[in-house]
This record gives sequence, structure tokens and C-alpha cells, in this order.
Amino acid sequence: MDGVFKTQANEYHAYQAKFRANRPTLTHTELSTFLAFAEPDKVARRVVITNCDAISRITRGRGNLYWFSGTSLTGWNLATLRDSGMARKPAFPTSAGDTA
Repeated sequence: MDGVFKTQANEYHAYQAKFRANRPTLTHTELSTFLAFAEPDKVARRVVITNCDAISRITRGRGNLYWFSGTSLTGWNLATLRDSGMARKPAFPTSAGDTA
């Protein structure tokens, strides 16, 4: 598990990020540790963020799971995330050019 975030609905979502060259399908074995630690009784949802184009059918069948795949992320940037409402301006400066 790479981390946990709290949503505006006060739910906790656990996330796992996976990068793979050539964008193969992520196997259930590659995600099984994440799925085991991010059990539905501990978090409301589980999120996989990957540059791969697909994740295994077994993993997709698990409850409380959503994912962002390579195809859906192609062309995204911070402006895209902000426009979609998925990202907000940071509460603190993240670089010399940012302001709180």
C-alpha cells in the first residue's frame, strides 16, 4: 500500500501506484498484498493508479475497488485534475512559484 487519503465525504481510500514498462496487464499476484492490507473493513475504497492499460479480471472483481489506467491517464496533467475536481490547490507551497 502506498498511502491512504481522506475524501471530501470523510471516507478513507487506500491507494497503490504501479508503473510498468510496455504497459502489461497487472496481475492479481502483483496487487494481492495491497488488497490484503487494504481490506474493506479498514478502508471505504481501494484505488490502483497505473500506467498499464489493464488489471487482472480477478482483481477487478474485488469489491470497493476502482482504478486509473494508462489509457485513462494519457494526456492528464494537474490542470486536468483540477478541472475534474479530483485535485485542489495545495494548502502549502510545493515549489518556489506556488502560493498558499
